[in-house]
Amino acid sequence: MQQQQGYQPFPYYNQALYPPQTPHLGANNGAANGHQGYGMNPYYSMQQNPYMAAAAPAPGPAQMNSAPLARPRKYTAQPEPKHNRNGFPLLRSAMKHPARPDATPLVRQRTISGKGPDGLARHRTRSNPTTVEEARPEFIPIHLYLSFHGNNELRVENGSPHAISELRRLVVTLWHPGVELDDVEGYIWRVRFVGSPWNLSGPNTMSAYDIIVQIFTLFARRGFTFRTFMKTGSSSPRLIFECTRPDKNSRFFVAYFSRTGRCITLVSPPAEVNAEIGHRLKVALPGAIESDREVEGGFRVIRLRDAYGAPLFGKHLFIAYILKIMEELNFLLEATIPLGRRISFGLGLGLGQKREIFVFKGSAGQ
Repeated sequence: MQQQQGYQPFPYYNQALYPPQTPHLGANNGAANGHQGYGMNPYYSMQQNPYMAAAAPAPGPAQMNSAPLARPRKYTAQPEPKHNRNGFPLLRSAMKHPARPDATPLVRQRTISGKGPDGLARHRTRSNPTTVEEARPEFIPIHLYLSFHGNNELRVENGSPHAISELRRLVVTLWHPGVELDDVEGYIWRVRFVGSPWNLSGPNTMSAYDIIVQIFTLFARRGFTFRTFMKTGSSSPRLIFECTRPDKNSRFFVAYFSRTGRCITLVSPPAEVNAEIGHRLKVALPGAIESDREVEGGFRVIRLRDAYGAPLFGKHLFIAYILKIMEELNFLLEATIPLGRRISFGLGLGLGQKREIFVFKGSAGQ
């Protein structure tokens, strides 16, 4: 009887159970241990990505003595003999120290606390002082921050001079009215535009949307991917972009919903989205689409129908189908940005809620 051959082990059985751990990278970024950047990923190497802000030069090693200074040994007097050479105890008179003929009373010079011998105040110092710069390790941020402030200000944090220079050339050409402030402080770039682009109204509205699309596109080309946003330490949310692989094929477009959530406006949508979204929404929500039209300037507006004053389909279902159709067309929701203030009339006096911009990301190769 032929012996049954056992199962061959899978290849991963012979491999380590856990991936190799990245060693601690010190001030030299792990170069001494033969490691590059973060986890051996070349695209995480700060020196290879010109958009990363360079770290401050590492301070030189502190001058330390090879061995601590030995404390001088104190002289210890030998105990006085209490017996003579014959073993008999000494007399008390023999145990007394002879007085010096020129002995004078010793008087210790009194000093004033906190002052030197010349009467000047002396400063207390710590032995081996260490400054903050010497104690701080070299730090290179791997995230860029993008934030929109007020109605006309844009900020980019942790960007290198190369990144700021390229962004400056981009936004100046996109916003035709120009800028009134262009300031760099450390690694924070602030640009304030003429007018109010984040109000999303007026003849230059398309330029404001184009600035958002082009910044997302440029970041993706340079190897930065949007992760999330936070409001810590700022009144306006910071959009956080992480250093990843450059994406040369990515493309973006934006859209926004009305205040009620029953109308969506697509801003310059790609050709496949513009051709398919209206038809697919009518199939998914039969009889629920009130209007679907293209507006001059590159806008596509789709509105949900109301039936006898009550919604035929809820707005949550309308939004869910739009996101689903976008995914079927290979465009995923990348980020949402509360931008500017919504223009309203009547008692609103133009101080309505902020408009939330939906940023969709696709690929040119799909």
